[in-house]
Amino acid sequence: RAAEPPAGIFWPVWKRERGEDHDRPVRAERRRVPAGMAGAFTALADDSNAPAYNPAGISLLSNNEFTIMYAQLFTGLDIHAGEETTKLGLGYFSFVPSIRNKKYGSYAFSWSNFQATNLLKEDTLSLTYADSYVFDRPTQPIFSYGTNIKYLKRSFSPDKRSSSDSVFKDGTTSSAYTFDLGLMLKPNML
Repeated sequence: RAAEPPAGIFWPVWKRERGEDHDRPVRAERRRVPAGMAGAFTALADDSNAPAYNPAGISLLSNNEFTIMYAQLFTGLDIHAGEETTKLGLGYFSFVPSIRNKKYGSYAFSWSNFQATNLLKEDTLSLTYADSYVFDRPTQPIFSYGTNIKYLKRSFSPDKRSSSDSVFKDGTTSSAYTFDLGLMLKPNML
C-alpha cells in the first residue's frame, strides 16, 4: 500500500457521475494546492492556477477549468492608515477553456487583485497562450512552452496629509504591460 500524501498539500475534488441514480458524487480525487507546496507548484503547474505560476502548464489540460479565490489577510488584525482602518484582501480568478484538438495551442484568462482598503489597489490581467511538443516515441518527455501577456495597474488612495506629497505629483495611478515565459519538460511514463 502506497503512503498517503501530506494532507496540507492536496485538496479533495469531487467527481460527479451521471446515471440511474441521478447526479451523485462517486469519488474524491486529490488535487495539488499551490499555496501548500511552498513554491514547488511552478514545476508541476497543470491546472487553472498555471497562469500565475508557469504558463506552459495550461497546454497539459484536457477539460475546462477555472479557479476563484478570495482571502482576507490577517483577519482580526487592525491596521491603521491615518484615521482609517485598513483590511487586506487577495483575489484570483482564472479560466482555461478546453480546446478540442489544440491545433493552435491552449489559452487562458486570469485576473489577480491585492487591496489594502483606503491605501492601495493592485490589479493584474493576464492572457495566456501555451502549446506542447510531444516527441515521436511514447516514452519521450512532453515539452511545453507558454507565455503570459499582462496588464498591471496600481492605484493609491492618499489621505489629506499625503495627497500633497511629491511622490504623488504625477498622479496616484500607474500601469504597465509585461510578459512572462514558461517552459516545462514532463516525463511521459507509461
